[in-house]
Amino acid sequence: AQGLRGEYFTGTALGSQPPLVRIEAVDFDWGVVAPSETLPADRFSVRWTGFLVAPTGGSFQFQTVSDDGTRLWVNNRSLIDNWTTHARTRDTSASVLLAGGERVPIQLEYFEESGSAEMRLRWRAPGSSSFVPVPLTALRPS
Repeated sequence: AQGLRGEYFTGTALGSQPPLVRIEAVDFDWGVVAPSETLPADRFSVRWTGFLVAPTGGSFQFQTVSDDGTRLWVNNRSLIDNWTTHARTRDTSASVLLAGGERVPIQLEYFEESGSAEMRLRWRAPGSSSFVPVPLTALRPS
């Protein structure tokens, strides 16, 4: 399987019994629509977990585009922490050295308070000048 394990919760506090679990890449603009019929359009949260497999070795940067709060850990290191209610915001991490083909743990958390909902996980690979969505092929569920 490819993608991260997304555990969706009702409310902004991440729980332990998700009403919805799916395997997916993280590149969502839900707008004002709920992510599924089992969840509200406002006041929900998601925890994505799994492994990241870089296609090549080198220095990577990560970026989240979120409305509202987001936190990202790669290889058990906190890279982004903007756990606040905010409009669409880009948060960019410091550079991280990854080995090609190595599986490293990744965890991404998100909450939506109200209004528009968006959560995107992007990276800038070595030698690239732009951020692109982290592809399904680089993600493995936990």
